Amino acid sequence: MFKINTYLERESFDHSNPYFLQNPKEKFIDIEDSLNISEIIDHKNFTPEHTQELITIKYNNQFIIGFDVPSGLSLWEDTFLPAIAGYLQNGNIEILYGIDPIMLKFEPVNDNQILFMIYDELEPKEIYVNVILPQKEFIESLLDSASHYWGKLSEYKIYEEKEIRESTPRDYPKQMLNTIEELRKKIK
Repeated sequence: MFKINTYLERESFDHSNPYFLQNPKEKFIDIEDSLNISEIIDHKNFTPEHTQELITIKYNNQFIIGFDVPSGLSLWEDTFLPAIAGYLQNGNIEILYGIDPIMLKFEPVNDNQILFMIYDELEPKEIYVNVILPQKEFIESLLDSASHYWGKLSEYKIYEEKEIRESTPRDYPKQMLNTIEELRKKIK
């Protein structure tokens, strides 16, 4: 059983503060924490199109992605959803994990299992995640969590109330929810 959570990175934390190095979870606010999420949303530098996210994944109560894996820019939009689409279409995919030189990889192991990796593209090639998971349950859990994330953004009215790029529509969360539903239809 999967448990997937999304966290947004605090705008105000000091990258050089040893406290945050020793307590990496403190750099983030859970998307569920409506009381404290305003610290991020109301910050003068926040833009909904460029959100630093951390997605944690537990499988059978064991972290696959924890707070020790790097966060990334717009991970749902620019990494996980395109990775799912590419995997469903091509059978495997390697894609940038955010904008850093970190890669995410989905590769079939057999008809029921998927290899999931996150690793540095450049030297030293640290491997953050390298695990074989049940394919259908993993993909469906990712889509459920992405749908929940975009629903929360819609609930918080981030795209309606913040200054956004002219090219970004105010109903963008709804469009992303539609994209997720289209991906669901492709799962076998």
